[in-house]
Amino acid sequence: MKTIYTIIVSLTIFSLTCNAQTIKNSGAKINVPDGTHLVFHDLYNSGTDASFYYNTSLSVAGNWTNISPAIFSSGANGNVTFNGSSLQTVQSGGSAFGDVIINNDVVGDYAIELTDNMIISENLDLTSGIVNGNGNKVVIQNGATSSIGNINSFVDGQVERTGSTAFIFPTGNINQRDLNNDSSNEDYIVWAPIEASPQSSATVTVSYFFDNQGMPDWWEHGGNMDETLHHVSDREYWTVNSPVTLTNVTLYWKNNDHVGEICIHSLCDGNEANYDPFDLSVAYWNNMWVDAGGTAMGNHDIGSITAGPIPFSAKGSTYITLGSKEDIDPLPVELMRFYSECIDNTVVLHWLTASEINSMSYIVEKSLDANNFEEIGYIAAAGNSNEILSYSFIDEINQKQTKYYRLKIVDIDGTFEYSNIISANCFVNEAPSIMVYPNPFKNFVHFKGENLESEDTKILIYDMLGRLIYSHQTENSFGNFTTEIDLSELCPAMYVAKVICGDFTKTFKIEKHQ
Repeated sequence: MKTIYTIIVSLTIFSLTCNAQTIKNSGAKINVPDGTHLVFHDLYNSGTDASFYYNTSLSVAGNWTNISPAIFSSGANGNVTFNGSSLQTVQSGGSAFGDVIINNDVVGDYAIELTDNMIISENLDLTSGIVNGNGNKVVIQNGATSSIGNINSFVDGQVERTGSTAFIFPTGNINQRDLNNDSSNEDYIVWAPIEASPQSSATVTVSYFFDNQGMPDWWEHGGNMDETLHHVSDREYWTVNSPVTLTNVTLYWKNNDHVGEICIHSLCDGNEANYDPFDLSVAYWNNMWVDAGGTAMGNHDIGSITAGPIPFSAKGSTYITLGSKEDIDPLPVELMRFYSECIDNTVVLHWLTASEINSMSYIVEKSLDANNFEEIGYIAAAGNSNEILSYSFIDEINQKQTKYYRLKIVDIDGTFEYSNIISANCFVNEAPSIMVYPNPFKNFVHFKGENLESEDTKILIYDMLGRLIYSHQTENSFGNFTTEIDLSELCPAMYVAKVICGDFTKTFKIEKHQ
């Protein structure tokens, strides 16, 4: 029979918010033995001599906060299930979990956010809920294991694993992209594991990006890739760090759904019947894209491709993605790049194409608010080409503010599509600014940011004891954002709000009234 512990020596239970119970241990040694049934919402473990040992199953619906030098540890029967219904933050403070189960029912967004590395010494079971690494790692120690994840549960961030055997990294990414060129971003949640087999015991670190920002040039070969490759994907890539050669690497596509005519991993041109597994290769970057070959298994919807070896040197890092040998599988390459530069306070637009079929013209459009565009220029297109072509346009009217540009790409039959939107400001950037209102507030508080340089902004709410009680991340649109946060569950009190965007940080005191 299990014993129900309602009071444990040196264990204090208090109210963090109006409806949540927190275990607070400040400097004591807590032992939760096997057979104990302990009910709580949040854990807060701190203090020089503080330790929290559990040898039973714990269900945590709130936050797990362990502040070094405090430690926590588990026995053979100890495990933690994170099963909240809203975002949960995990701060490990350098201690390692044994068995962890992620079973949070948040759908379509992050369920778990790490504030430092999450270390797993036994097993990580990804059942439900996406983990946001938030710049930190999920560390699978030597001998530990992990499930492969699923479309509703993976790690968006770095996964590190030490060992000598093959391991499938449960990676994925949440991102917004305009893949159908309608001038608006769509949400993409992509589960994309990768398996790596080091030739000897090593620590391998992997991240996945459903993006092409930050990766080397992906377009058709012209000195930047093997002759056996026609091009590589601009849809996605993995970054892999390893001190030893990987005998084999397997790239997986697990949810290659179609959103309209968009093929998530771009393995076809909109018609699944046109997918050709023999056209695929694994490509890795070594000062150029190298064709590692590979054998594709499965089908268009669920499949994988395995290749190797892929060489690494000490502390080596590279990019890995899918390649096309004969341009049968699209892995889109039409408009390779669209960007701006400032020359003597003048905006010069540049774009590159890798292939053109029946193209007639490029109409340059401009906006001052990223919503209302007007035509400012016309450039004739090549018509038909299989070579890399370069175009440019000078905007002679250069307002002293951020400007937004897009291309209207017109075919000879009159059909057209839009490029992505880019921005330019060739004058000295104004300093970043953050506004918080109303303050004091009752239930909702608004944050507004302007002139920010990074793409994402994080908002953290702390109580006056320095405990993190709320975390929110928002995407900036051309350096600006506006967001409303519901803090109705907090008790009336003074709180600290910290806004972080890249290297910029701003802190406010905010007060909640009854």
